[in-house]
Amino acid sequence: MPAIGPSPMDDAQLAVFVQLICNYFSASTRSTPQLGSPSIEFGTPRLLDYTGFIRFSGASPGWIYISFTQPMARTLLTKLGEQQQDSEMIRDAVGEIASIVTSNAREHFGSSFRVSLPIAISKGEDLPIPEGMPQFAYDINWESHKGILGIVLAPEAAVLPS
Repeated sequence: MPAIGPSPMDDAQLAVFVQLICNYFSASTRSTPQLGSPSIEFGTPRLLDYTGFIRFSGASPGWIYISFTQPMARTLLTKLGEQQQDSEMIRDAVGEIASIVTSNAREHFGSSFRVSLPIAISKGEDLPIPEGMPQFAYDINWESHKGILGIVLAPEAAVLPS
């Protein structure tokens, strides 16, 4: 499959990810988060205690990441009815949430929007994405907890394997 050339993601496309993360929290916890306006950042992404990354390809290839503090992740797991709340369970949860949000974006972007398997890391581990790429970071405020939704745009075309 030939590479698809990048085109900048516009406000409406970014808003899809914002709506999807809000929908996830509303549906799974019955409590909708508030997301701030995006900040445009370069360099190393701001990450919290646990972060789930998903690579995507299509007209605007890149990565999405969702980062939570440990207290936010534990509160979320409690609301989801999960008793096990160790580091491995939290890593699995943030990876799964990133996967759900990104997979649901495919309904909006169409079949050319492809996603990879999630990669979850704890604070201090190596990043699975190249540093220095432009990113839109949204602060997530949910039940007195802070999180981050990030959308990192790749500078060149990329296509994920089928």
